Amino acid sequence: MGLIKKLKVDERVAKVDFPDIDGFVVDVCYIGRDKRAKIRNQSLEMKFNKRTRSREEEVNLDKFLELYTEAVVKGWSGLTVRKLGDLMPIDMTGMDPNEEIPYSPEDALELIKNSTLFDQFVNDTIENFEINEDEAKAEEEKN
Repeated sequence: MGLIKKLKVDERVAKVDFPDIDGFVVDVCYIGRDKRAKIRNQSLEMKFNKRTRSREEEVNLDKFLELYTEAVVKGWSGLTVRKLGDLMPIDMTGMDPNEEIPYSPEDALELIKNSTLFDQFVNDTIENFEINEDEAKAEEEKN
């Protein structure tokens, strides 16, 4: 077995500070190409195309987002009602703006679906995982 294959990691979780929202830290999991392909394949449905009169594969976006979010967003801390308002439109009537919103897979999915900023952050973090990994190693070495 080659050295690269031995060293390869299919998943790795990193705590990443959300930009411009102080104290909001997201646990983002890097997933490899194989896992991404598996998620896509699990999201495929057969649909009948009236134009071509044949069955075709189509990605069910809701199912894809559910599986993808479950795989890549593993937790968070520091998200308050007030900070949520920076990510998406909300109604804070009767809410304590400083109340912390605990992580749940359902809420993570809602953020991915309804906050372009959060969705883009997660995707950018995964795409730039190597950069984040280098920063985390440098931080560890400091401590």
